[in-house]
Amino acid sequence: MTVEEKIKELREQLNNHNYNYYVLDNATISDFDFDRTLKELEKLEKLILFQLILQVKELELLP
Repeated sequence: MTVEEKIKELREQLNNHNYNYYVLDNATISDFDFDRTLKELEKLEKLILFQLILQVKELELLP
């Protein structure tokens, strides 16, 4: 699974949990597990952002 695929999966999971919690009033995950999943997503998104920044910097250095 690529980082992009994992990000998509985590976003879908969190969206489903939010829907269950806020719309259906039926929590399907603990607060701790939700926070852990959110932190994992944030970490992966930062990794992608960092990679993109590096790519831009590399392009700027090309003659």
